[in-house]
Amino acid sequence: REEHFRDFLNELRKKEREERDKLRVRMLDAAEQALRDLFAQQKLATSSSWSEAAAQLQSLMAPPLEEAEVKRVFQRLLDELKAQRRDAERRKKEMLQEKVRGIRGEAEQRFRGLLLAGDLSLQARWAGEGQDAGAEASPVALQALQDLAQAQAELGEGGAAAGGASQRDSVLVVRAAFDAAVHRVKGEVAEGRRLVRRVMHVHNVKVGGESRWEDFRGWVAGVAEGDKDKDKPRGRDRDGRAAAGEEGEEEDGEVRAEGESRGRESGSKAGRAADWEEADRALPALRALLSERAGVLRLVFQDLQAQASEEEEAERRERSRKEARFSALLQESIFRSDQLDMGYEDMKDLLHKRSAYQALGGKERRRLFQEHMLGLRAKMREKEQSMRRMKDGGEEAASTRAGSEESGAEDRRKAAAVREEGEEEDGEVAEREEQASKRPRRQ
Repeated sequence: REEHFRDFLNELRKKEREERDKLRVRMLDAAEQALRDLFAQQKLATSSSWSEAAAQLQSLMAPPLEEAEVKRVFQRLLDELKAQRRDAERRKKEMLQEKVRGIRGEAEQRFRGLLLAGDLSLQARWAGEGQDAGAEASPVALQALQDLAQAQAELGEGGAAAGGASQRDSVLVVRAAFDAAVHRVKGEVAEGRRLVRRVMHVHNVKVGGESRWEDFRGWVAGVAEGDKDKDKPRGRDRDGRAAAGEEGEEEDGEVRAEGESRGRESGSKAGRAADWEEADRALPALRALLSERAGVLRLVFQDLQAQASEEEEAERRERSRKEARFSALLQESIFRSDQLDMGYEDMKDLLHKRSAYQALGGKERRRLFQEHMLGLRAKMREKEQSMRRMKDGGEEAASTRAGSEESGAEDRRKAAAVREEGEEEDGEVAEREEQASKRPRRQ
């Protein structure tokens, strides 16, 4: 009986323990659910302390449930909620970044369109200076800023708490899109410029400061379609010996040894053949540039034209400087009246060793020499006329003075003649009186 009693007690204790454990689990679940409800109702936050949570759970913390167990549940829920918040913020940030990347890419494409259309210059700046509006005032920039502000508002960013920083970040994003578009277009222009120059070099074509876009585009279209193949040497003439090159060599008037000439001609053949082959390989890219990227081709033309204008201006300044030096040399060396009959060959013999003479070609030297001689002759004629006028003025004054002196002398001669005549009459009267006194008187 005692053994049966002990077994009964053990079974009873076991059932009580099991019931107590089940009750504790149910109470823990209820406490956890209550905590979740409190967090969902925002009566508790991730920054709340255990004392704040315990005040809300007084009715649930009763035996067999212990406070330490509920505190552990509370801490576990806090960790879960913090992890969920971090994940939500990370996902929100990723979504915002993805949207910002999309807006930036779209803005970059639109900026590229403005650059290729010529509405924005490759030299344009983000911020304008003076009356020149920069890229920040363009419709593309304003639309991109508006899209970024809307994205930040939708994703809970850039509100009143972070408005200033978000606005600055948005401006930086749009500016980065503009800089990327400029860098990309500049790279495309540089690549297109190398391609076009390669083809222009083979066809012996240049873009000048006065060239027109329509003519240039028509020439490129002709080359891309093969219309310019008539200029291309064929067969054994693939070496590229063009008449223009031969005429240029003849105009240079340089005499070379026969062996040296043959060697250079052979090297020119190989080089020109390689140039033509390279130009042929570049034709597909040239066709793509003409059909798909006409804006890039236009910018290439503008770049070549601007560079040609700068080179022409530099050449003009250098030519003017050389002409000024040679003119000064002429003024220093040829200025006397006995040099008026000097010819070009005489000048050449006189000045051919001077650097100012050697810096110019024969046509420029001859033109400047003729202009100098014309000016020198005109100057000498003016000087001679001036001296003649001065001489004529002196003779007239001298004749006036001589006339006055002759008139005075005539008056003086007349007075003297009158005096002499009077004196002669007085002498004759005295002589007659004297003769009369000497004659004997008649009685």
